[in-house]
Amino acid sequence: VNIYTKDQIVSKYVGDTQKNVTEMFNASFGRVLFIDEAYMLAKDEHGKEALDQITANMTNPAYLGKLAIVMAGYTKDIMDMLNANSGLTSRFAHKVIFDDYSNEELWQILSSNISKQSLIIDEHECKPYADAYFDKERRSGANFGNVRTCNNLLSEITSRQNCRIASAGNDIDDTALITILPEDFPNYEEVTMMQFADAAQQLTQEISTPSYASNELIVDCSLNNPDQKVRNVKDLD
Repeated sequence: VNIYTKDQIVSKYVGDTQKNVTEMFNASFGRVLFIDEAYMLAKDEHGKEALDQITANMTNPAYLGKLAIVMAGYTKDIMDMLNANSGLTSRFAHKVIFDDYSNEELWQILSSNISKQSLIIDEHECKPYADAYFDKERRSGANFGNVRTCNNLLSEITSRQNCRIASAGNDIDDTALITILPEDFPNYEEVTMMQFADAAQQLTQEISTPSYASNELIVDCSLNNPDQKVRNVKDLD
């Protein structure tokens, strides 16, 4: 597989882009020509020049049946690129759309990368924060980065972990040095407050029931325990 990006294809000098495209095709005889983030070619005139030459080469008998061409990128951006070049659209008979990774798959990638850094993480405690992070990224309206999103999250986690460890000074043991905690997630405060709001709503519902009408309640309002059950004093007997 020969992998290329826009930077390797496009030149600011007149005539060089067409030359680069032809050299790219020639170097890929009997191989797969893979253009990563191909939609970037549609962003400016130099890139469109490359797309025109790619289209021309794909109709050139000298290249027919001699190589396979893959243009990869985000679905919407690739479709916009193809729709802007009818000649190019007709040359690609097969279009394969890959679904985004699920939160479970992303968690497996994240936890695997954490293990590779000789760190440990508790799934029960931390996965809700990872899920919320991934869900928010999906709703952002931008192209969802899948593995890149995992890498960005891990970078933020380790940065916050380092700050937490530094602020602890010498008051930290060896296990704590390699442990990822919920508060290391960049959305820790946001998600925890949402959990606390849910617990408060549950409290409102529970104290409105007859069984709690004449009994004292004990409530744990700690942010570290936002889902702590509201307990009736009579249950402590």
